Formats: sequence, C-alpha cells, structure tokens
Amino acid sequence: LCILGALGGIIFSIWSMEWFGNRAAQSDLPYWIEFSIDGRVLFFVCFVTVISALISGAVPALKASSFDVNAMLKDGGRAGSALHIGVFTKSLIVAQIGLSFALLILSGLMLQSVNIQERMNLPIVPSEVLGARFSLFEGEYPENDDVIGFARTLSSGLAAHQSVAGSSVTTRMEFNGSNPGWFRTTGMNEEETDVPAYTESILPGYFDAIGTRIIAGRDFSVTDTAESEAVVIVNESFVRRQWPEGPVLGRLVGIKRDKSEDYVWAKVVGVAPD
Repeated sequence: LCILGALGGIIFSIWSMEWFGNRAAQSDLPYWIEFSIDGRVLFFVCFVTVISALISGAVPALKASSFDVNAMLKDGGRAGSALHIGVFTKSLIVAQIGLSFALLILSGLMLQSVNIQERMNLPIVPSEVLGARFSLFEGEYPENDDVIGFARTLSSGLAAHQSVAGSSVTTRMEFNGSNPGWFRTTGMNEEETDVPAYTESILPGYFDAIGTRIIAGRDFSVTDTAESEAVVIVNESFVRRQWPEGPVLGRLVGIKRDKSEDYVWAKVVGVAPD
C-alpha cells in the first residue's frame, strides 16, 4: 500500500507540475524560472516510502510475536492481545490521517498565496519594468564608495538611452531579497525590544524607474550622500503601524543591519506605497 500510494503521488506530482508550468508560462515569467521535479527530492520520497513500508510491516509483526502463545490460547488472552494490537494500529492510522490533513492544509495555503499574488493590485506595472543583476570584483571595487560610483555611472548611462524612461539601482532583485535588520523609533520605550525590518538601498530616481511615485515628502536626491544627514523613505504599512496619528515627515528612525551594531538614526523624508 505504501508503494502504491507513492507511485500515485509521483504520477500526480508530474501531472500537477506540468499543469502548473503551463499556467505559469502564460504569466510572462523570466526565462530562467522553470518548474520541474527535483531528483534529490524524488529520491528522498522513494527512500521514505521504502522505510515506511518496512516499518509498517515489521512493527506490527514484532509486536504480535512478543505475545505468549499459551496466554493467547487461554480465555481472554486473545481479546486482550487483539485489543492491544488494535490500539497501536489505530494510533498509526490517526497519525497518518493527521499528517495528511496537515499537508493538504499547507498545500491549500500555498495555492491561495499564489492566487492572491496574481490578483494583487500593485502600484506598478511589472511588465514595463526590466531588471538585471550585476556583481563587482572586490579587488577592483574595494570600497563602498567605489561600488556606489559604479552604480551611479551605470544608472545615468541607462537613463540616457532613448528607449529607457528611467533607471536606478537597488540592493534587491525582482522585489525580493531585502536586507534584514532591526529598527527603533523615537517614540519607543527603552524596554521595548528591537523590531525586525527589511531595508533596501536605492539610488535617486528609483520610484520613477519602476513606475510609481512618492505619496508624501520627497524622493532621494544626489545631495543625499554618506557625508550628509542620514535620510530614509518608509512605506505605508510602516506609517500605519508606527505613527497612525501622524505626522510622519521629519521623524527619526534608528536602523541597524546587525545586532552588534549601533543604530544609525535617519530622518524620514518620504512615504512610498506598499
């Protein structure tokens, strides 16, 4: 039964993967995103199936062989032994059904999250935004200022092309992979713990490049440098959670990338959409 169930699951997975891949192909995903069954995962599933089959067959057999044959032949011995085996078997069935329901619930939540993302009303048009990733050799760009200088030269060169409406550089790709860190605000008590947050470093013109706008305040400018006053732009969700009563602009936010670092306090100069 275990092997038959595994074979059925593998066949269903292959069919589901082909169906999901065909649906995803209609969403204009990047060419490097492919959906396929991982060979290592498939091997692990087969291994677990074999182990489960051996355990499900060996454990009841060992359990039954541990009883005294003479006691089982006596009155009441058969009933007690059967009851003991039945409780063990029922426990395995309950555990299997519970695990199956948990996996079904998790799968349903994953499909629901994908569905929500497809219907999400983004403040940008993803089909009109082209992103690319680059990395620099540390030997040629040893300092952070060297990296920023290269990024500014790249961004200005792209913006000068007649087919480009705007360009900028960010530290994350495809709106994923923000830098984890922690923040504090001036209104928080000293007893309150650091709040986890995700940050993104961008060049001026980023919001114009992705086709959105600043809701309140201003965008970053070329005068915002490492030598000038530290400034930050927060999103709408941040404002709703930290300063629902307002005002927002001019407030201070402490940011750090590592627990061992000290907070860098920056002034809020703008509010961006979520």
